[in-house]
Amino acid sequence: MKAKRYTISILSYLLLGFCGCHKKDVIPISSLSCKWPDYNSVQAKITDVITTVQATHNDTVFVFRNPTPSNENGSQWLPCNMPQQAKKAGMKVKISGYIITFPGIELSSLIYGRPFELISIEYLQ
Repeated sequence: MKAKRYTISILSYLLLGFCGCHKKDVIPISSLSCKWPDYNSVQAKITDVITTVQATHNDTVFVFRNPTPSNENGSQWLPCNMPQQAKKAGMKVKISGYIITFPGIELSSLIYGRPFELISIEYLQ
């Protein structure tokens, strides 16, 4: 009888552990693949945004243009992991990724855009 009671308790705890909390809004920091400064964090998650690739600095730096510019997320996003195929000025793409922040970011040079880590890209043209 005690074994049955313990089994039910253990199964209840396991069920609550897997189904009790919804973690869909948690941004998995450990999954970032680019090398960022220490104590980095995700400022915002960008999901399925249709944007345009822009070339800057004599066509050597490629950024994504924020289609709805805001002071919080910046007007351009500088990806650390831009695929070679996407490095074409004017290309329309649908992207998802993370805007990264870290202590002292205000002092660093944000000439080209906010630090950004791309997690998915779809080529639209």
